[in-house]
Amino acid sequence: MEAQRIDADEIKRRVSILAVTGEVVELRKQGHEWKGLCPFHQETTPSFGVNPEKDGGVYHCFGCGKGGDLFSFVQEYRRVDFPAAVEYVAERYTSGHFVTREATRPAPRTPEPAPDLRAQWRALLPLIDHDRAAAFGCLTPETDSPAAAYLRTRGISPMFPLVSGVKYAPRWCPAGGVGKPAVVFPFWNRQGCLVNLEGRCLDGLFLLPDGRKERYLSARGGRKKEGVFLTPEAFRQPFVVLVEGAVNALSLAVCGVPAVATCGASNRPEWLPQACRGKVVYTAFDPDAGGEAGTVELARALAAAGIRSEWFKPPEDGIDWNDCLVTYGQNALRRALADVFPHLRAFGR
Repeated sequence: MEAQRIDADEIKRRVSILAVTGEVVELRKQGHEWKGLCPFHQETTPSFGVNPEKDGGVYHCFGCGKGGDLFSFVQEYRRVDFPAAVEYVAERYTSGHFVTREATRPAPRTPEPAPDLRAQWRALLPLIDHDRAAAFGCLTPETDSPAAAYLRTRGISPMFPLVSGVKYAPRWCPAGGVGKPAVVFPFWNRQGCLVNLEGRCLDGLFLLPDGRKERYLSARGGRKKEGVFLTPEAFRQPFVVLVEGAVNALSLAVCGVPAVATCGASNRPEWLPQACRGKVVYTAFDPDAGGEAGTVELARALAAAGIRSEWFKPPEDGIDWNDCLVTYGQNALRRALADVFPHLRAFGR
């Protein structure tokens, strides 16, 4: 697919300011606005507001006075000029298909065509529930859904799941039995194709026809060993952080560390080592027997590909990354992570 040449106004119409600001600020909805702690100065009481409906989407901080649209936010936060901000938004939030007339820098390499995510979700619906293949709208990333409410209780801002493709299913029953509400995580292969959907029950446990009870269920036909869950920018850093489980990946992402999640410590895609070439690899699996076994197996596979990896654990033994986020809070966990990832020290808190 060739890149289309459109102007900044067109990009602004296509991209929500919530997606841009929500990757940086933990936002909570209050009336028509979303509130959070300002990323441009230190504060303990939220004075940063985002209104996606006003003038095409604006932000304003009553503490430091900074405000503007999504482009000015990128300019201020990333310290770039307007053409670079427009190019960044086009590349990051429109799958790289749009370049702008204003951009004066050399055009980046033409990206590979992004997958048609909507079509792939529709194609998987019969696998999700062959008896009740509901309309695609039942799996939309509604920020006010029970899925968002659950993730918020786990310390995860709804904007991160939104841009990571997380969905909500009111009746999830891929293995038969009684359907229950679930938060659903997508897993992708190296070509960007959707290969698995994993649902986490939001109402107790799934009861299967054979009497088993499960908290997580993958889609019928889902290929656990072929895909990974991705948080924003996960493979665009000089490092790759590998965890088990999408919620753990989101927990690191909200602290400023993009992460890649396998569908369990033992479900490692064969293509993963090749995707990590030229990067520093950190394995951050759970600190239990399964996590240790998965780390050893992954380290051997990476070493065979000439890639050195390091295992770093949550700051407290016996709990996973999401438990750390809930127990200590985002700022404390970010400070702990800064010992491994120096770029987090710029947050200053």
